[in-house]
Amino acid sequence: MKLPANVCLVLLGLCSCRETPAKVTREPSTERAEREVREATRATADKVKVAAREVAAGAREVADKAGDKIEEGAHKLSDKAEPMLDRLGDDLKNAGDRLGDAAADQRDKAAQDVQEKLNDVQRWFAVEAKLTANRVDPSLPFFRDRLSIPYVYQVTLEGERDFIEQGVRVLPAHRLFGALI
Repeated sequence: MKLPANVCLVLLGLCSCRETPAKVTREPSTERAEREVREATRATADKVKVAAREVAAGAREVADKAGDKIEEGAHKLSDKAEPMLDRLGDDLKNAGDRLGDAAADQRDKAAQDVQEKLNDVQRWFAVEAKLTANRVDPSLPFFRDRLSIPYVYQVTLEGERDFIEQGVRVLPAHRLFGALI
């Protein structure tokens, strides 16, 4: 719809006519045009609001679907990773057990080798050292008999007593070292 030039200028407040805008009378068609423009603007604004709501709802739906897909993917990953991690844990445990068994076997073999070497050695004498002694330590006759040691001595740092008791000779250290030199 086309408005007359003086109406357009009045609407814009730029009246070029000699009359002031207050004295300008509006024609009924102008008021109707303004009302139609306002209604069209409101209708367009309502349509924009409805479209914005629809876009927001669509975005929410897409986001929900994406969240569901991500959750589903996480569950699938978890379902696949869990057995693999369990197997890895079992493999590590088994490797540790094998390593522990190998180390224990190695220790047992070394201990057995040492024991065999000690059994091959002919023990000739044993010496127990004490600060002082009035009697023979009871472990000496036990080990002498158990290991078949022919000469067993209990040496004292202090005292001058020299005696034999239960097949064990008790003597001062200076006498033993003097006999070895």
